[in-house]
Amino acid sequence: MKVFLVRTELSNLDKEYSLIKFREPVDFAYLAGNLRDYIKDKCELKLIDLAVTKINLKRELLDEKPSLIVFQGYFGQESTLNELSSLSKNILPECITAIVGELYPNKDLPFIDLYFNSNPIEQFNETLLGIEVDRSLEEIKNKVENVNLQVQENINLPDRSIYSDIDKYYFLNNEGIIEIYTSFRETIYDKDLIGIKNGKLYDIKEISMQMDNVVSKGMYFKDFDLFEDALRLKSIVNLLSEKMVNKTYYAVGNWHTIKENEEIIEKFAQIGLKALIMPLEFPEDEETWITMGEVIEILNKYNVEIIIYIEKALNEEEEETLIYWLKERKQALVYLGNDALDKNKNIYKKLSLKFIQWIRWFSKVGFKETQRRRKYYKIVI
Repeated sequence: MKVFLVRTELSNLDKEYSLIKFREPVDFAYLAGNLRDYIKDKCELKLIDLAVTKINLKRELLDEKPSLIVFQGYFGQESTLNELSSLSKNILPECITAIVGELYPNKDLPFIDLYFNSNPIEQFNETLLGIEVDRSLEEIKNKVENVNLQVQENINLPDRSIYSDIDKYYFLNNEGIIEIYTSFRETIYDKDLIGIKNGKLYDIKEISMQMDNVVSKGMYFKDFDLFEDALRLKSIVNLLSEKMVNKTYYAVGNWHTIKENEEIIEKFAQIGLKALIMPLEFPEDEETWITMGEVIEILNKYNVEIIIYIEKALNEEEEETLIYWLKERKQALVYLGNDALDKNKNIYKKLSLKFIQWIRWFSKVGFKETQRRRKYYKIVI
């Protein structure tokens, strides 16, 4: 049987993250990586990522006649989802349509048959089995709904071999960047910009195997643990150095680890570290301000770009203090999330949209990337 996995467009959250990265449709890769043995050889998966490439879905449906179409379903995709699921049903009335994501059944999506929400991997496999043994749609629906009550099994790593155009998934001005996980996942909905904190860890051998199975131009280590443990960070950097692969690297950093381990940062930069996302909460003491300033000097020394990541809203005094501090250190690549995005957009106006910053970025990352960043900030404001 043929199965289409369709991302219609970027979700609202993906659009917010687009300043930093263009997220891969990793939920589909998780489905592909967790096919059960009883169905694995009986289905053919095809990813259609309409967010990155122009494909005539109507032509694909007519040519290949899939038995199942699974749409990505997140907030911001509803209108296009309705349009394309209607198109699918008009062309292939017997084809089953499903959603994987955060959307639940509602009257605005009348052409969707199934929702893989609570236990998507098992629901997906149960649907494939139902199609294979010729169950009716009602029987498949009942089976899928009963899966909700089951405990989800351990999740295998995503299978990126379904990606047809991996270069479209970028990090800043670098294309072909795929996420690497150093902590275990308990869900396939790994849609946040930064990853897991205080989770169960993969060992170094497992991380090495994961990297060996990724064909890309670069890797983004999105979990906190890598930089929170200097010994673990050193092990990964040594591993990357031994592999001698020509890639670029990105990660979520830690202020104190970087300050105390400059030699590791130097080695990491030598083998391809290009940028670090640095989570920042407003410092409560002078020592923390000093530490952050020293870290910025270290990263600038090794030409590692810094992305200041702020989630918690700042009051007016804190905002002005932080803006002054960042100006003094010529740091303007800032990402505001959650409450900070609602209350502190003034940071973007006073830092990222200044003409002097345009000049700095232009000299460092070129005209195209500079314009992309400024366009993002203008849209957000």
